[in-house]
Amino acid sequence: VENGSMSVVPLLGVFIAFIFGLTMKLRKSPFDLSLSHHAHQDIVRGMATEFSGRTYASLEVAHWYESVMLLGMVALFFADGTWVGAVVGIVVALLAWVLEIWIDNGFARMTWQTALKSGWIVGLVLGVGNVAVLLLI
Repeated sequence: VENGSMSVVPLLGVFIAFIFGLTMKLRKSPFDLSLSHHAHQDIVRGMATEFSGRTYASLEVAHWYESVMLLGMVALFFADGTWVGAVVGIVVALLAWVLEIWIDNGFARMTWQTALKSGWIVGLVLGVGNVAVLLLI
């Protein structure tokens, strides 16, 4: 950022759209769509039902690695080149993680059609709308 301010200030719409997409990417409810066409697999653990041992451990480590990377991207919205920006970014990333856990435990699964529509609507309205406003300013 050229002027030393946090990127989240001019990109608030993009940030909110990113958090919304993060919920989908981390497969949190209401976006934890079924990956299986068999009900019993979905009840047990979805696609991961077929894995065990080292393969399952690798799958779980990859999932946690992806979560940390995406939360690091949340922190980048607050990076301004100072230690204050880094601390604020880490705190907001942790709050985003708590929000994701709250959303996962507080909402029921939705249909894939509703998830797809809501993802596109939020992404286009907030993300593209925010960028369009910045281009006009």
